[in-house]
Amino acid sequence: MYKSQYIVISVAIILIIGLALLPRVVVDNDKVLSEEKVSGEDHSGHDHEEGIPAEDYESILPTIKAFHGSESKADKEGLLDEIINEFKAINRYDSAAVYAEYFAIEFPEDNNFQKAGEIYFEAFTFAFDSEKKERLALKARELFQRVLDNNPELLDLKTKIGLTYMSSESPMQGIMMIREVLEQDPDNELAISNMGFLAMQSGQYDKALARFQKLIELNPQDMQARFYLGVCYKELGENEKAREVLNLVKSQESNPDVLSMVDKVLSELDQ
Repeated sequence: MYKSQYIVISVAIILIIGLALLPRVVVDNDKVLSEEKVSGEDHSGHDHEEGIPAEDYESILPTIKAFHGSESKADKEGLLDEIINEFKAINRYDSAAVYAEYFAIEFPEDNNFQKAGEIYFEAFTFAFDSEKKERLALKARELFQRVLDNNPELLDLKTKIGLTYMSSESPMQGIMMIREVLEQDPDNELAISNMGFLAMQSGQYDKALARFQKLIELNPQDMQARFYLGVCYKELGENEKAREVLNLVKSQESNPDVLSMVDKVLSELDQ
């Protein structure tokens, strides 16, 4: 259960933190840069690599050169995974996503576009600058939509597309998309959890409570859902229920970060 078990936009997490609920990116380069740009952006300026410490970039550069020089799909895919892992290790998900997109453009298969979209989505969830967040959301949304058009049964992608709208000028469009997912699949855990988070963000703890109760019905071992259930009880003034749920989480959870969050909420109940 941890940071990535549920996908929730970072702006929502920030607001929840504010409520004291949580502590808390050979390829034919000319072809890539002049032919298909999934969202009309040109990466030739390497803006995504700006700000990377020289020593970190120098350590990744040999793999990048090998990636660009390789003509074998299998070899290039292996090198891509290395690049992605190395950029993620220094928290540069945007740079990792760009190289995943390069690969998808050269080998235009749905799974490759989805992989690039997933990394752009991760970068979007971790971004704090509003302009960058919007740009990354657009990239993820367009890549996911390309895949979803061919695979409408991939409802988790539709949920994530909905989440990318939450930091845009059309947040209700995103909420409607997630609701559509639940109409198609009332037991979709990703959609349920994020509707719960969004309800918490807007202070609708009774609605959030129902969402997390549903998650626990679907998976009684879901300690993250139980943690947020406890938070909802606390915010609704049902302190004994909150204490009971949180103590259960504490007895079954081993992750120190989670335990720290549980202890924080429990301490607030005793004040």
